[in-house]
Amino acid sequence: MFYAGCDLGSRTVKFVLLNDDNNIKGYRVYSYKKHPGDAALEAMQTVVENARISMKDVSHTVATGYGRKIISFADSIMNEIACIKKAVLWLNPQIRTVIEVGGQTIRCFNISETGRVSDSVTNEKCASGTGKFIEIMSGAMEIPVEDFGSHAIKADEPIPITNQCGVFAESEIVSRLNEGASMDNIAGGICISIAKRVLSILNKIAIIEPVIMVGGVAKNKGVVYHLEEALGISLSRHDTDAQIFPALGAALIALANSHKENPE
Repeated sequence: MFYAGCDLGSRTVKFVLLNDDNNIKGYRVYSYKKHPGDAALEAMQTVVENARISMKDVSHTVATGYGRKIISFADSIMNEIACIKKAVLWLNPQIRTVIEVGGQTIRCFNISETGRVSDSVTNEKCASGTGKFIEIMSGAMEIPVEDFGSHAIKADEPIPITNQCGVFAESEIVSRLNEGASMDNIAGGICISIAKRVLSILNKIAIIEPVIMVGGVAKNKGVVYHLEEALGISLSRHDTDAQIFPALGAALIALANSHKENPE
């Protein structure tokens, strides 16, 4: 049998499919513009078809994320922190501090030696430092979001960005471009600004190594580089797509729950 996790966020939908041996058989991450519930169903159908199985082969699906309550095919729901923790400990049980930066949220929490969430903090209702902020900035600079980090790490003189608000920061970026500033130095300044924003939230809890960063923004090389510089430590490395952690954790919970119900 197969088990699935679906993370319906404010910007993207992520779907992960596992088999009985805890192997990832497929996943999908994409931004949606249609109804989020329809996007989640499309993601599931695509992954299932690519795995050459049918929907009835998926024994249990756990939904998480911003839109978890509207995922029609989910058998149960779970909050994001529980799912992220499950995925993190599955990949590396030594992790003690987790930083998750998604489309509109920054979430940091600690994991105790017994595997419990011992502390947590989330940003206020502001997109500063999140994926949405990077989208706005890349739009103003007319470069693809996925290329943003590559520009940032090539900066030789990063230009400080003074505004945290997306609207004002966008105006500041346009002014810098009109002054002839390079894309690399502007991107570098933006990534430093984001790293500082993340650090301001992270500092509200204890920072216990090893530390891992997940979420879509963790795929931005510039933000990761400057956050490591600010922390003075190296973040834990992994091969798993940083954006699928909530969905992966949800799938792992689906698998664990199914085995509890069917111990044989």
